[in-house]
Amino acid sequence: MRREREEDRFASGRGRLAPLAVLAVVIVVAVMAVVIAGKAIYSLAGHEGAAGYVSWTGVVDRVESGKAVVIPLGGARGVAVPDDELPSSEVVIPADLLPPASSEGTVLDFAATLRPRKTHSRRAHIEALVLRLNNRRRESPPAP
Repeated sequence: MRREREEDRFASGRGRLAPLAVLAVVIVVAVMAVVIAGKAIYSLAGHEGAAGYVSWTGVVDRVESGKAVVIPLGGARGVAVPDDELPSSEVVIPADLLPPASSEGTVLDFAATLRPRKTHSRRAHIEALVLRLNNRRRESPPAP
């Protein structure tokens, strides 16, 4: 009799429901852990207000000769000056770096993040190029 009940329960699928629920909970918890860890790593990597990160808002003043003139507005994060005292100078950037729908009067957010590893890698690459060029000069005979 007991065996028949177990077979009926197994055949109806009720016995499988509990393990599936546990699996779903485990997946949800794992995804949440990955998201939280990702945010922590992103924060530690120099983002979101940490040293090495700055963001600011600016308005496109004009676009001429392939260059865009952007006026910084208040509200910068990661800058060592009060929000309302941002430099009032103009920032000139290539117009190609603006989003395609940008025009005069468009308000844009800008962000810059220091990339220490990439900076180090790039400097090492440049130093290797300079060293190669110097070695070529030493090896080539002087011109008459």
